[in-house]
Amino acid sequence: MAYQYVASELTKQLLERGYNVKGTVRSLKSREKIQHLINLGDALPGRLTLHEADLLSEGSFTGIVQGADFVFHTASPFFIRGIEDPQTELVDPAVKGTRNVLKAAIKSKHTIVLMNGDCFAAIVKVKKGPSNASLYTEEDWNDESSLTNSPYMYSKTEAEKAAWALAKEAGLDLVVINPSLVLGPVLTNRADSTSIQLMKASGVSHLKAQVHVGESKEFVEKVASTMLARQVDVRDVARAHVLAAEVPAAQGRYILSHDSTVSTKFLSDILSEHFPQYSFPAGEDTPSQRLVDNSKVQAEKAAWALAKEAGLDLVAINPSLVLGPVRSSQGDSTSIKMMKDFVEDTDTTGMAAFGRQVDVRDIGRAHVLAAEVPGAQGRYILSHEYSASTKDISDVLSERFPQYKFPAGEDTPSQKTVDTSKARKELGLQLRPLRETYIDMVTTLIQQGIVNLVAK
Repeated sequence: MAYQYVASELTKQLLERGYNVKGTVRSLKSREKIQHLINLGDALPGRLTLHEADLLSEGSFTGIVQGADFVFHTASPFFIRGIEDPQTELVDPAVKGTRNVLKAAIKSKHTIVLMNGDCFAAIVKVKKGPSNASLYTEEDWNDESSLTNSPYMYSKTEAEKAAWALAKEAGLDLVVINPSLVLGPVLTNRADSTSIQLMKASGVSHLKAQVHVGESKEFVEKVASTMLARQVDVRDVARAHVLAAEVPAAQGRYILSHDSTVSTKFLSDILSEHFPQYSFPAGEDTPSQRLVDNSKVQAEKAAWALAKEAGLDLVAINPSLVLGPVRSSQGDSTSIKMMKDFVEDTDTTGMAAFGRQVDVRDIGRAHVLAAEVPGAQGRYILSHEYSASTKDISDVLSERFPQYKFPAGEDTPSQKTVDTSKARKELGLQLRPLRETYIDMVTTLIQQGIVNLVAK
């Protein structure tokens, strides 16, 4: 339904791009639910018309999708507590609604369907884990849930399976976007979206196993300190739907999620910084874990697809953590912030998490060589092959700047994790020592007035 959380943002972005949008709602009489859509339609370039439809009523969408180039199906129940009859409240609306929308699209012909799935409902396997024993990918399917075991996840899995079965049978062009917990700006004053309720009144305990539902508790109103740890912005989810419609090469499933978990302490720290007038719960400082491979939706893959389609000569430089001299007093780069936090001993976790590093000057040189060397082609990994510990960094800086105090760092074993021989052989690029990188970066951070080091 167009007035729901993701659908509202999707409608906004489609209208901004000048599309004519037919939005479905349960009732045109419910002005409080649709007024924000009417306002969007009045303010933005595209044309919006609203139509009544019932997900559980077969044929309800047939006339609406007739003549449409794309059909976006984002409506599905997202309830994770207070469920008494999972079949009636979750599975039937999810599966029957999906079938009804796709059947209407099949009848209209020449239509591409973009469906909003659920990354951790239809993909995650709590007991078995990822199929590749490492990270969840689009190849994973949840085959563990049932009506009695995580019924919400079961409903989303069954709905997506039904969609793929119908699409295969009818030869329908289907793309499924699988987001994790969707957060971000709210376009209406209604607070009945589960994502909104989770921020206001968190209904989920920190999911170590990723799916166990806890008691309903407040987050921003200070009764709980836990939320779903895998998250994505609603604007990115909507944009992914638009891109899936516009990019000819888009196909299959796409995981949409930050690949690593976020702690509630991280969330609380951000809110406390930006809203110092309010009091927020301290949150729980749980370790961040990388759980998903979201590379399919990243820019490089889209670039390769477009390059192939257009016959474009494309070269991609793939660096690890980029460090080195700073040319500006602006300290808003993530790399700069991570080094600043480390040398000021306010947060050493960032540098500890990125043991694979490369100098910014080598990145610049690699781009120039990729343009100048006739044989340059494909992808080039730019990184020192062996990981560096934070103790390595601290030792170098302590020797070079004996007047300052640096954190001791952690002496983690160095490991070879990447092979960068392609860049050496084809581009003739030799990476400068990281010792030089660390010293030059901190020297320029001091010169630019970005860091405040503690004197011994």
